[in-house]
Amino acid sequence: MKTSFCALMPLVAAISTTQPAFGAASATYPDYASWLAAAGGSAVLQDFDAYADQTNINGVAFTPGVNVTSNMQNVVVWNVAGDGRVFGFDDTTRVSGLAFYDVNLTLPYLAVSFDVDAWNPAAPGPATVEVFFGDLTSRILNYSQTGPDESSPVFFGIASDTPISRIRWHEGPEFNGSGNEEVSLDNIAVSRVPEPALMSLGVAALLALRRRRGL
Repeated sequence: MKTSFCALMPLVAAISTTQPAFGAASATYPDYASWLAAAGGSAVLQDFDAYADQTNINGVAFTPGVNVTSNMQNVVVWNVAGDGRVFGFDDTTRVSGLAFYDVNLTLPYLAVSFDVDAWNPAAPGPATVEVFFGDLTSRILNYSQTGPDESSPVFFGIASDTPISRIRWHEGPEFNGSGNEEVSLDNIAVSRVPEPALMSLGVAALLALRRRRGL
């Protein structure tokens, strides 16, 4: 487990304005550095390199309050030459085209990020990400592999004013049409945003609400 630190920046400056007026406000980020800054400058990051190959981590907390499950039968650490990552496998589910990973959060984390590895750029369509928040709202996004080859990880990062309860990564279609393009997850990081940032965000939300009501 690794802890990363960066200069503190308030979350309120990065919150998306495209979210519903009543519900979690969130923003996504294109790389780890910008996500970490929005997350408040510190995070706990798990890279899985210390796990033995084929370690079963299905539903097992690898960071306090964080675990990964799937509708595939097996979720293990796939570790080749010290490069560990979370890998789910179940041929029946993947062939059906319905394979997904769930990153489950049982502590009130406001920012989550991870890398998606082994994603073939020849895949014909995007993967779908569903983010579920503690206020029972959700957000759906599409992600595509735009790198030159499978060794190019795709970064996903989100920060919110409301605790995130779960992130579901639906694998995209396989390039040869045989179900889902299999991918793995790596470098899963989480952060709690400092209280001053939350207070700033709360004030901004209150002012926006007053403006909508004409007060």
